Amino acid sequence: VQDSESTPDSAKLRVEIIAINDAPFFINLEEKEFNESELFTYITDATDEENDIPYSFNASFISCVLAPWSNRTDCSLFNIQSYNETSGIINFTPSRYDVGTYIVNLSVIDKNKINSICSDNSIPYCNASSSIAVNFTVLNINDAPFFTYVCDNEINAGNLVEGQLFACDINATDLDELFNLTFFSDQKWFLNNITKIAINFNASTRISLVLDDIAVGNWNINVSVKDTGNINKNFQSTGQNVLINSSIISFFVDNVNDSVYMFPIQNIAAFQDTFYSIEINASDNDLLIPDKSVYNEQIYFSANVSWISFRAGYIDGNISVNYMEFYTDPSLIGNRSINITLHDANNFSSYSRIFNISIQGNGAPLWNPDTKLAFNLTEDNLFVINLSANVSDPDGDAVSFYYENITDFPSFSLDARGEIRFIPRDEDVGFQQVRIFATDNKTSGVPRVFNFSVANVNDNPFIDNLIEVNVSEDNNSIISIFIYDDDLLIKNKDYYNESLSFSLNITGPNPNLFSFNQDFFLANSIRLKAEFTPKKQDVGSYNVELNVQDRSSLTATEQFILNVIEKNHYTLINFTGNLSAGVNKEFYYQFDVFDLEDGNASNGKLRFNLTFLSGTPFFKINKTFGFINVTPTIADIGKYHVNLSVNDSGGLMNSTDFWFIVYDNPIISILNPNTNPINATENETLMITVLGDHGIKDDLNYSLYVNNELRSSGLGKGNGAIAHNILYIPNYTEETTCIGQKNLTIVASNPVFSSAVSRNLSINHSNAPVVFYNAIEDFDVQGDIKLNLTSYFRDYDAFDNCNNQNVTFNVIRLNSSFDIQSSGPISFNVNRWEIIFSSSSVAQEYFRIEATDSFSNASSNNFSIRIEPKVQEVPVPVPQPQVETREKPLAFKLLISKSISIFRGGIIEIPLLLDNTYTSDLRTIDLSYYVTRNNSIYEGFQVILDKDHFDVLRKGQNETVLMTVLTNDSELGRYELFVNASVKEPKYRDFAKIDIEIFERNATHVQEVIIFVEELIVENPECLELQELLNEAKDAYKRGEFDTAVAKANEIVQACKSSLAYSARREQRLDQTKIFFYIIVLSVALLFSGLIYYIIKIIIFRRKSPFQPIP
Repeated sequence: VQDSESTPDSAKLRVEIIAINDAPFFINLEEKEFNESELFTYITDATDEENDIPYSFNASFISCVLAPWSNRTDCSLFNIQSYNETSGIINFTPSRYDVGTYIVNLSVIDKNKINSICSDNSIPYCNASSSIAVNFTVLNINDAPFFTYVCDNEINAGNLVEGQLFACDINATDLDELFNLTFFSDQKWFLNNITKIAINFNASTRISLVLDDIAVGNWNINVSVKDTGNINKNFQSTGQNVLINSSIISFFVDNVNDSVYMFPIQNIAAFQDTFYSIEINASDNDLLIPDKSVYNEQIYFSANVSWISFRAGYIDGNISVNYMEFYTDPSLIGNRSINITLHDANNFSSYSRIFNISIQGNGAPLWNPDTKLAFNLTEDNLFVINLSANVSDPDGDAVSFYYENITDFPSFSLDARGEIRFIPRDEDVGFQQVRIFATDNKTSGVPRVFNFSVANVNDNPFIDNLIEVNVSEDNNSIISIFIYDDDLLIKNKDYYNESLSFSLNITGPNPNLFSFNQDFFLANSIRLKAEFTPKKQDVGSYNVELNVQDRSSLTATEQFILNVIEKNHYTLINFTGNLSAGVNKEFYYQFDVFDLEDGNASNGKLRFNLTFLSGTPFFKINKTFGFINVTPTIADIGKYHVNLSVNDSGGLMNSTDFWFIVYDNPIISILNPNTNPINATENETLMITVLGDHGIKDDLNYSLYVNNELRSSGLGKGNGAIAHNILYIPNYTEETTCIGQKNLTIVASNPVFSSAVSRNLSINHSNAPVVFYNAIEDFDVQGDIKLNLTSYFRDYDAFDNCNNQNVTFNVIRLNSSFDIQSSGPISFNVNRWEIIFSSSSVAQEYFRIEATDSFSNASSNNFSIRIEPKVQEVPVPVPQPQVETREKPLAFKLLISKSISIFRGGIIEIPLLLDNTYTSDLRTIDLSYYVTRNNSIYEGFQVILDKDHFDVLRKGQNETVLMTVLTNDSELGRYELFVNASVKEPKYRDFAKIDIEIFERNATHVQEVIIFVEELIVENPECLELQELLNEAKDAYKRGEFDTAVAKANEIVQACKSSLAYSARREQRLDQTKIFFYIIVLSVALLFSGLIYYIIKIIIFRRKSPFQPIP
């Protein structure tokens, strides 16, 4: 403490802080609802400020509301146990008797550890706890009802017959049903939807019925009971998950025969020469029996006269509907007493009815034989005729008329008085027939067929009126127009089949702007539809004339104006990505834009503007031509977010954002191993730690080269603070012991600059194991077999100039392990990496080859060899020098260099020639391939063979195979592509190897390509027309679009080759034409000379002949 006059003074104040233990508390406890009969697992977590763990947990139940069917005596539902030091777990499966709602008090208690004890209560709130009351609800999962009694005794009693009173009880129980149960069956006559209240989870119903005919038969009735569904937590039915249970009851009800009955038949008054069909009905309850296998009732009718017959109709319940039919012949005129009798199928009962048929004489109406039956009508002209004068009735009865159409004659009209009056329309045109009946209403109508020929009156086509149509540029536009012609309504196409043809004349900027197509046909019209999208060059006004002509040369013309309205388009900015520039390096870039109205930037009609969204502006864009030309300084290093906007002459603006990044030269240093040389070992990973830095501080690309060959590349930090590790694994052929140290260079690069650091590299030897990598196939050949073991085994040290390690091969016979058919042994000779198998007789054996070097070994697969010696002719002994020759059945020839260089991501097309130089045909040839890098299989290439299988290659025949290689995103460096050919008959293998080097495409490479193309055009005048394409390649090169430049250069080369080939063929054809001309001239001259000679000989002959003609 200190005042204003004295010196400061101080003293100690003792402060004692007493620890108070805080209670733990739950952090995720919540109400839960879960289903009965399903495992319920719930883990709840707790926390504590002092973290006095482990916690202990407890559950005590305050109250519960249980389901009415529960047999529980208390509310204790579960226990909570420790799951871990801070969590409790509830894990149990509730039963159906646990359904209900529970209020449970869950508590958590900590374990205080201050002073290691807590029993003396020296710490307030020792072993503190907290609790919370939570609702837990066990939900009902509906249980199905089940039957306890289904007419058991009543059914088992048997002897059920028709007419008997049948009564039985059905009982069912549902242990969780609180409301009602519904009983029903698949036979409504037996049980049909009866609902009963469930009392104490039970319900019953009683069936009481008299067994009538519908119950007769053998029955398997499905009796079912269903409940009301799930019960919710408030013990109300949800109506969901309704469950049904069923039971089958079987019984037999025997039939008691019922008597037939015939309904009364009234007396009938009939007229002669008329056919009558009169309905008569009978009943028999046995018709109701559904089980026809028990009894199939039938009703049969008979009459006391032969001229009445009966026709069965149909069954309606217990009634059989039938028809009594007869024809009133004149001989039957008078009163007739008729007795109709019926009986059932088993003649159990019969029934008769007697009634009278009174048949009176009557003359049918007569048609006048001179009645005109054919008429010629004309469309749209009224036709009227009255037929009543053409019909008479001999009895003087009044005659009426009716008709039926034989053909489709929609306009025809006839009234009962016999007057035909109608106006035929297009639908009636053609030949029509109508059957007209005359009747005295006592007998059937007397028919006559009338023929009508309706002539067509050609209708003029008519076109919908269009005045003016407006469409907009670039919009999908549809013009529809209807053409009407009533002649299209004519149905009789054989008589007249109307057709319409149309022509379209368009006057305007584009006479071929659109065309009409017939869209659909509707009654008397067709719709023409034109669908098109006008372009910029189509803008303007058009006069459109549509001409239509029908089959009869009648025409119609419609003219309308079509306006294509111009649309102003946004400028298209062909730019994505970012721009990168370097310190003290001139940067030039012109944006590629195009506007449909204003063209590209070179037209000067567009206006460009740059806005810096971040960073201090340090350059501008040329507002007229849209290019940037700037040389950044060291002060400009950084990233700049820039917005480019382009305004066209129509006032539309388009924009895009990009980043403009200014880089400086990166700095790189090797941190570890910081030695020179750097020591490495074959096939062991060397990790080199480097530190890179540049002004932008973003990632740098680190590339590791060994003797200028890229061996590793990847992104790493470039902020000068975080190091980057590069992994390098020397392969088994890179030992430097005998060839001297190699150069190791690490390059750090950003998009503009790169820096490198170099060290000497010393690589120590590591033994390369001998490896078996390709299965040896089975052989079945004539003559010796020569195996080149390099096709199956590999040991890099065996061909290493520093080691030249020896590999020993041992051939193991496996005859004891396999069945063998052989008349003699197969001998073999091992010479380093070559084995020759031979036999003097037919032989087959199984082998395995084992390879061993000083440190490792490998074993091949098991394979079989079958040898059949060649039969050779014995030549006449002639002293000859002994020269061993061996035929080579198959030869690979590469039509390009065996060493290829290509840009990263490029595509190579390699033609391969398969040449059969063997003395016989080769059968079943398969081609395969694989790629290696650093003596390891590489799968980054995509190789496509246009054909990889040949069934046969004839002697002396050759085939060309085109192999396409896609290098994709493979790293820079050298790769080896192997193509293998295997022949099944005779057994043989051959291969070809192609070295492929992938290098980065840069400005120098592209420039060399363009110079080469330019010289090609200069030296070949036939290619001068490709100069414009060359200029486009140069422009792409200037913009830094190297891929585009190379693509256009390749296009020039191919086009130039085609022009040169055409010129050569043309010159050849000219030379051939001249020769052909000379041959024709010479032939004509020789023919003329021969003719002159022949005439002279005839004259001389006649002068010398002694036979002269008589004057």
